[in-house]
Amino acid sequence: MEAARPVDGPRLGKQQGKRFDHQVFGGVPVPQAAVKEEGEGVAVPVHQLSRSVLVPGQRLPVGFFVGVHHACPFLFLVFTSVAQRLRFGKRNVAKNRRLCYTYFDRPLWLYAQRKTKEKEVPAVIRIAIVEDEAAVRQQLEGHGQRNTRQYGTAFEVTEFSDGVEILDEYHPVYDIVFLDVEMKHLDGMETALRIRELDKDVVLIFITNMAQYAIKGYAVGALDYVLKPVPYFAFSQQLQKAVDKLSRRAKHYLAVPVEGGLRRLDTAQIYYLESEGHRVHFYTEEGEFTAPGALKTFEEKLASLPFARCNSGYLVDLAHVSGVQQGMVQVGPYELQVSRPKRKSFLAALADYIGGEGV
Repeated sequence: MEAARPVDGPRLGKQQGKRFDHQVFGGVPVPQAAVKEEGEGVAVPVHQLSRSVLVPGQRLPVGFFVGVHHACPFLFLVFTSVAQRLRFGKRNVAKNRRLCYTYFDRPLWLYAQRKTKEKEVPAVIRIAIVEDEAAVRQQLEGHGQRNTRQYGTAFEVTEFSDGVEILDEYHPVYDIVFLDVEMKHLDGMETALRIRELDKDVVLIFITNMAQYAIKGYAVGALDYVLKPVPYFAFSQQLQKAVDKLSRRAKHYLAVPVEGGLRRLDTAQIYYLESEGHRVHFYTEEGEFTAPGALKTFEEKLASLPFARCNSGYLVDLAHVSGVQQGMVQVGPYELQVSRPKRKSFLAALADYIGGEGV
């Protein structure tokens, strides 16, 4: 039995108590998230349509342009420029490299959606709030949850009531630290100085009653400050600024369990990881250390980065590989053996990383 053809319609409706999550154009359903209301009409990215789509009454079928875009997106831009001069169709007008058709007596704009480079930010951004007032800590955590709902960025929040608390066995695992300037036992400025000695990368933002206190924050590389009482808009602005800074930094961190807590490790500093029983040895630019766990676990965490096994016991950062010769690979100052079972996959991964055809 032939499947029921979707019914075209320019607007969403309700059916059996459920709201449609798409609109249908020429029998082709398009996700509602991709449909933009523009004045009296709608705009649809051309890649969301199929070649079979037709708009009644048009001299040139929409499917023609859809096919052109699927074959070569650049040609779509050329044809829209030509169409702008020739004015195909009844009322359709091409401008700004977009085509406009009349569809259900409404303008239907077709355009090529630009691909934008996604910002690289940690999957979960770790935030520390150091504030002696419990009500303010609760308020800021609520602001963070609201920001997540608005922008989709996930946060993991840890609260401290004083600078002494966060400095007690401090490990550089936080991405952003909100610091109250005036606290009972250790004020925010002194806390920031000590944090900066241990962690040069964490983003610091001060919370204060008076702006003049925050000026001193620039001495410790603070990003900015927010004034009490902290409204959501001001908090959100500073939080987004911090997230943008993290994305521009484009670093990847790995939270590694160590004795007494966690260590935040910049993955770019890793030469290689070595498995030994239920422990993993890390060889980095800052030295060597050992963490409990399996090599496979860390391999999964680093799957999106250029790491590959040269043998069953070594996981190598390909960015530090300077050469492969006679079954050995040079990784920074270290020379490691490439095993026969792993040789083919390792060389393929290395060739893919450097963009060559092989090694």
